[in-house]
Amino acid sequence: MENYTKRSKNILSLTWFYFSLVLTLSECGTKAQILAPIPQKVEAKINTPDTKYDNVLYWSTNEYYPILKNNKAVTSIENVSMIRKKYSIKNGKLYSNGKLLDRVYINFNVDDNYSKSIIIEKGLPDDEYLYHIKEVPSYLFSDNGGMVPMKQQLNIFKTGSGYWIDTYVVEYFKNKDYDKPGKKATIKEEGKVKNNYKVGEWKYYNKEGKIDSVKTYTLKDAVDVRFPHCIFNKNEPCY
Repeated sequence: MENYTKRSKNILSLTWFYFSLVLTLSECGTKAQILAPIPQKVEAKINTPDTKYDNVLYWSTNEYYPILKNNKAVTSIENVSMIRKKYSIKNGKLYSNGKLLDRVYINFNVDDNYSKSIIIEKGLPDDEYLYHIKEVPSYLFSDNGGMVPMKQQLNIFKTGSGYWIDTYVVEYFKNKDYDKPGKKATIKEEGKVKNNYKVGEWKYYNKEGKIDSVKTYTLKDAVDVRFPHCIFNKNEPCY
């Protein structure tokens, strides 16, 4: 099984600390941009099996993505159509064929550039919401790319409320913008979250950092921001 299902406790501790520091410093910058991690090499071994889950699910927007298809450890890949048939959301919790998902690690392959993963505990997002991006440098190394912890989003997943900010983090690393002095990851979307749903005014930006659109939401729109719950949204599913 690939190393992104076997992560080092030491490197993740360093990652969480560093990313928290970056998020704090980013509040002092302009509102249209947020700082992303600046790479620096460290010595680390990723060989400690994770004990936080009992099962691994491999999901994908398309079952033919090479990252998963060529992995001999992956015996089953479920695409979005299969996921929406087999799994469901009941009372805000994730079920599989009527059974509550518990202690499950989900890796969702978005495209050839990145995947995202999370640990589900008792039907809810619990830990390790990570972006696995090929171009992330070795200080966040894993076999198929570096691991970028989405700590701010995970906190909103767990509390149900907060101010959501998502950036073009994949493009930031893909374009090696971290090597450019003062270059920051551009905000992709921002807005308030209440009871896990988008509420009020939300702003959406293009990759140049300019506002592309503005939308207003109510709880009735039921646009859940949580991953993987957002896959099941009737409005704005996240795939």
